[in-house]
Amino acid sequence: MPLETIDKDPFWGKRFRMTAEDMRLEKEKLLAAGRDAWNAATRKGRNVKARTEGELAELGRKTIQAKARAQEKARSAGEFIRQQIDAQRDATVALAGFPQAAAPLLSNFMDMREAGWKGGDKYFHCKGNCEAAQAGFGGEQASALISGFREEYGAMKGDPPWDRRADEAANRFGRDRGAADKRTSCGVQCAAYRPKGLPPEY
Repeated sequence: MPLETIDKDPFWGKRFRMTAEDMRLEKEKLLAAGRDAWNAATRKGRNVKARTEGELAELGRKTIQAKARAQEKARSAGEFIRQQIDAQRDATVALAGFPQAAAPLLSNFMDMREAGWKGGDKYFHCKGNCEAAQAGFGGEQASALISGFREEYGAMKGDPPWDRRADEAANRFGRDRGAADKRTSCGVQCAAYRPKGLPPEY
């Protein structure tokens, strides 16, 4: 095999670049792992083939690889469990924050209906989510859920996708602003969505 090919090979290339000391340490590591695996198998009454030093090193290599795979599975399982715990915690927080979110969302929905202003719905979407987020993390999480359900309902009754995406963008903008700034009026923070001529009481 040409030297260039050996150097690029993922298995042999590593060994080609190893020094003699590296190779000795690698061999000792494999042999030690092989002896541990052989001793463990013997104690359990299992017959493991490791009569030569080469077979012992191969047993050690397989043992190390098996441990690495088991550790990766454990990390993946741990990450999955952590994600489920986080999701459960967020759901609990959202449930607790439901009253905080429901009041401003309902109030802005009623204002939107009362105003009846063409092109004003995104402003009220933004303002309602902003005020819910200003009430705290629970209000922010709950408003995300409530607004999400509202857009799903809109999809079911035939609202066009582009309008739902625009609603979702206004909702998200309002939540982000409200969570970041709890002092500035949400009417000011959502000014980008405010239609021209909308009466000042809104």
